[in-house]
Amino acid sequence: MKTAFTIVLVMLFVGCNPNQWGTKEVIDGSSLQQGTHITIEQHGGQNIAGEFLGITTLSPEQYQEYYLQSTQQNGTYYLLPTLGEQIRFTTSLSKEKLWEGKYAGFDEHSLKVKFDENSEEEIYLSSIMNLTGREGEVLGRMKLRNLFQNGEIPIMTAFVMKGTKGEVMVPLSSIKSLIVHPSRNGVKQVTLSGEMLRNTFAQK
Repeated sequence: MKTAFTIVLVMLFVGCNPNQWGTKEVIDGSSLQQGTHITIEQHGGQNIAGEFLGITTLSPEQYQEYYLQSTQQNGTYYLLPTLGEQIRFTTSLSKEKLWEGKYAGFDEHSLKVKFDENSEEEIYLSSIMNLTGREGEVLGRMKLRNLFQNGEIPIMTAFVMKGTKGEVMVPLSSIKSLIVHPSRNGVKQVTLSGEMLRNTFAQK
């Protein structure tokens, strides 16, 4: 199981154009820009070093596989809803309103929900009061926040890196720490925790 999980976390790109990926400043002072040399330590202990190319989103097929294997490894398989499961949730914008839809997962700052087959909506993570997990268990605001911060909710957002074996994607939720290495322009080495990265994205 561990080997299969690692394969999902380090997935080769084929024929992608880095200019298509939106780059953004991850956190003030990190100087994480396209071309920056970084090292990522994952929760499983694997280190990946290379050139930062940008940020992308896993395809539905990639996310489906990653979501299943990640929840099995980190122990949230029997807690979080399955992808496509009907869920109910409330938000801070309308605490009395109970929303229902099909669970499509999480990206770096929002819950993805399908209210019908033709559209997918984003519900900001910061506004969610609770949602139903597997078998109807209610997951409250603080529980969801802790799971997100600890990387226990699989996120479809991924870092794109170019290493010695080619281009790879590393899901944001798999990152334990990230080191931004010094560059010739005088930027000092910066170490960011995975929790700090996820919190920064969630607040945008």
